[in-house]
Parts: sequence; structure tokens; C-alpha cells
Amino acid sequence: MESCRKEVAQGVHPIDVFGSRVDAITYERMWELITSWASQPEPHRICLAGIPPILFSRDCPEFQEAHGSADIVIPDGMPLVWHLRRAGFRSQQRLDGPNLAFRLCEDAERNGIPVGFYGSSEDTVRRIRENMLSLYPKLDLRLCKSAPFRPMTDEEEMADVDEINRSGARLVFIGLSCPKQELWMGRNRDRLKVTTIAFGGAFDVAAGLFDRPPMWIQKSGMQWFYRMMQEPRRLWRRYLFQNARYVGLVIKNMLGADTSPRKS
Repeated sequence: MESCRKEVAQGVHPIDVFGSRVDAITYERMWELITSWASQPEPHRICLAGIPPILFSRDCPEFQEAHGSADIVIPDGMPLVWHLRRAGFRSQQRLDGPNLAFRLCEDAERNGIPVGFYGSSEDTVRRIRENMLSLYPKLDLRLCKSAPFRPMTDEEEMADVDEINRSGARLVFIGLSCPKQELWMGRNRDRLKVTTIAFGGAFDVAAGLFDRPPMWIQKSGMQWFYRMMQEPRRLWRRYLFQNARYVGLVIKNMLGADTSPRKS
């Protein structure tokens, strides 16, 4: 896969999963990189790889390039973790979005790294500010800005990028939902001067709107079902169809069939 051929940092091991890049990496190594990047003016991008990004990469070359060219592509979802373990990275753990949001903010508070949140609704980012400062009183939270759900004009997008750059945040969580957030980060890679991480649905958990599932559910690979039960009318179709399609790819792969993405 072309997007997996970019130069990657030491300790980041890209693996091709049905035409999409997923990295084997430890949390400790990821945090080492983030703290290093936080002291640099150059932008860095971190994406999460779950079943939806895998399928979007197969269907959209623009998304595949934006997602696969990130500095780190984190395995978010037990199916991806299982894939990496079968590929030889047996100690790989899941680095899922909701848990990462809290752990990264805890470490940012301890290390004095300014952070920001961009995306979702005004009410959600207001709740994020309240919740995160309640949990981490010394967190240097420089930015909590919502974004419209409609497509933005070029002028609006540039204005938001400028505000992010001026905020002083060094690590900014982007919550525009997949695939919008990955495309936004890729499109603005040369404008941004901060490290960004695509978080999507983790914003609702960071805001305290939804609870994190019990650890046994996370380890079983059934977190999608737990999340679907929280918003069944909105999410049932997405999860069931996407999961069925991914399972089909796994079965075809086990049978030796070609699972390479079709060229457009």
C-alpha cells in the first residue's frame, strides 16, 4: 500500500490491513513522540484505525492517503489488535479513543503540555471543558471550540486553523467524526502548527455524555455493541453493516481470496 511507504518514527511499525495502514506501537512510545512533537512548531497527525476507517480507506483514495500518511495510525478496536498480534506483535494493546482522551490529558497535566479540543457542538465542548478541568484541575486547556456540522467554507476553515495555531495548544483533539476529521487534518497539514489527533466519538465520552464500557467488554471486542445500545436508532445500521462487511473481508482472507481494494 502506497500510504504505508512513508518514513515513520522509530518504534512505529506499519502493517497493511485490507489496504489500510495500522501501526503496532506501545502507549509509552506514542507518548514519547507526542511530548517530543509538542516542543516543535511542525505539525504532526495521529489517526485512529477501527473498522470504519479500514472501510473508508478501501472506498476513498483521498481518505486512504490522508489516513495512511499520518505520523501514527493507532489500533482502536480489538479486531485490529488481533490482526496485529497475528502479524507478530503479540504484546499489542488496544489504544482506544475514549480511554486515550483521559490518559493523554492526565499525562499532559503532569508534563505541562497545553491541549485543545476542536469539533462537535457548543454544548459538548462546554461540557468537555468542565469535565476535564474537574478531573485534571492543573490541565493547561487552551482551546475548546465547536465546529458546524455543515460543510465549512474555505474562509471559515482557514479562520479556525488560525485560531488553533494562535491558541498556544500543542496537542489538539479533533472531533469532526470519521471520515470528515481525517480529511480535515490531511487537507490542513501544511497550515497547522500543532499535533492533532482524530478522536470523533470520544468527544461525547470526554464530555461525560456517555460512560466508558466495562473493561471486560472492551477486551472482548464488543465495545461497538455497547456503544450502539446507547444510541441504537442512530448507530445500528452503521455498526451492523460495517461489521458484516469487515467480517466478510476476514473470511475471504482466511480462504485465500484477494482482499486488495479495487483501483478506481
